[in-house]
Amino acid sequence: MQNLLEIKDLNVEYYKGGQAIPAVRGVDLAVKPGEIIGLVGESGCGKSSIALSIMRLIPPKQGKIISGQILFAGRDIVKFSEDECRDYRGNKIGMVFQEAFSSLNPVFKVGDQIKEAIKLHNPDLGQEECRQRSIDALRLVNIPQPKERYGSYPHQLSGGMQQRAMLAMALACHPQLLIADEPTTALDVTIQSQILDLLVKFKSELTMSILMITHNLAIVSQIADTVAIMYAGQIVELASREKIFNNPLHPYTIGLLNSVPDIATRKERLVQITGQIPDPGNLPDGCPFDPRCPEALTACKDAGPLMVEIEEQHFVRCFKQINVTQG
Repeated sequence: MQNLLEIKDLNVEYYKGGQAIPAVRGVDLAVKPGEIIGLVGESGCGKSSIALSIMRLIPPKQGKIISGQILFAGRDIVKFSEDECRDYRGNKIGMVFQEAFSSLNPVFKVGDQIKEAIKLHNPDLGQEECRQRSIDALRLVNIPQPKERYGSYPHQLSGGMQQRAMLAMALACHPQLLIADEPTTALDVTIQSQILDLLVKFKSELTMSILMITHNLAIVSQIADTVAIMYAGQIVELASREKIFNNPLHPYTIGLLNSVPDIATRKERLVQITGQIPDPGNLPDGCPFDPRCPEALTACKDAGPLMVEIEEQHFVRCFKQINVTQG
């Protein structure tokens, strides 16, 4: 099956105090049609930078894509003109940002904001048809009384409804790929579950691919087909959900899973990952996880390991696992 999205050797940097800070380093990632990929990692690991790169939304004065390709349906987004970017944003790829209230314009009605997105990509549609499509989008995301909610301002909606309104806006033009950046942040667990159910519904009913960006392993364990674990700007492990949760190989992935509360085991204390995330502007010479890794080898201090397929469709960036396989 041909990939819908394919990221090849992506490198992104930001500027701070006259210094170029690497945010994404040599990332390779592919998304198939109808697939949900969970991109997991701590804050600052580069997850959102990948999303902004796909959407070509990195502010030029703050950072840029240094090198690499982002192929969408075979076309390289990195080489798009600004007009081409405007055409595919929302139309081909939709994005839901975290904290919906800050993403919605407080002085415009929710329905008008959705209608504006539809009109932008469908200039030949009349106002009434755009309005009806906006109401249909609100209905799609299970907002009750969509006709009445069309005329609501963002502050008149609950946090869960605001997030649904953002989903409606992202889905209004029927994109092939949805990027969901921490879509359940600050929502209670009941609303979180409803949002996740909606994403699964979109995947099955709309044959939509979804790139789910999160720090929450519990979320990806529920809905992701494939999981990519990020650390210090790199993907360190990539495999199916089943392989990641049943047979994690990278010490960082193992540490993340060990730090998740588990009622069944009733651990008195959670196992924490010692140390701190390295400063992106001052990364170690070797593997960036080496200073925190309980299983580090001598080789880890000298060079960063390459991504290697340890078992079928299970990739890991770790010298120990490479040695075990070759040994």
